[in-house]
Amino acid sequence: MITFKDFDWSITDRELVLLIPNFGRAKYIKKVIDSLVSTCIPRDRWVILIVNDAIHEDFSDLADKNVAYFTVDRVDKYERGDAFMRNICIKYSKSKMIAQKDPEIFYTSDFINGCFDNRGVLYRCGGSSYLAKEHDTNEYLSGNLGIHRLIKNADRYPITERFVYWHFGHCAPIESFRKLNGYDEDFK
Repeated sequence: MITFKDFDWSITDRELVLLIPNFGRAKYIKKVIDSLVSTCIPRDRWVILIVNDAIHEDFSDLADKNVAYFTVDRVDKYERGDAFMRNICIKYSKSKMIAQKDPEIFYTSDFINGCFDNRGVLYRCGGSSYLAKEHDTNEYLSGNLGIHRLIKNADRYPITERFVYWHFGHCAPIESFRKLNGYDEDFK
């Protein structure tokens, strides 16, 4: 098990680190990685970093896809949340830019290329998100259902009459986050 204390931060000496905070969602991450690494940007310019919040999940099989990972031990039993994991990456990363996205959000576009196209500014890649049916999600994860069919079969009803859930992945120069002292870890 690779822990925060044992992690070699020199791996992050790239233009971009794409952080995926993880709390027991390996089955999603492995599928998301496939769509992320289909980028036109050369691998020596970026790395995907998965930070496990206490729940160790082994991602060593993804190393050939430009993925690094480690697990942060918990002091208590409570999940600390994404802000805690983002702040670790902001503090220790050697990269020029940091991007973040949740493990269960699938993009059909080249997210990494979007980060490079918009360097120097806050890049927010977003879109309307709808709830995929559990059966369809399992079929997608097992490779029996394509992403376009998963989207087509999803529940497309807004959460309220005026609101459709909007999800963002984002990217910005890491110095911008450092100047702001990172994320507020108490804000949920």
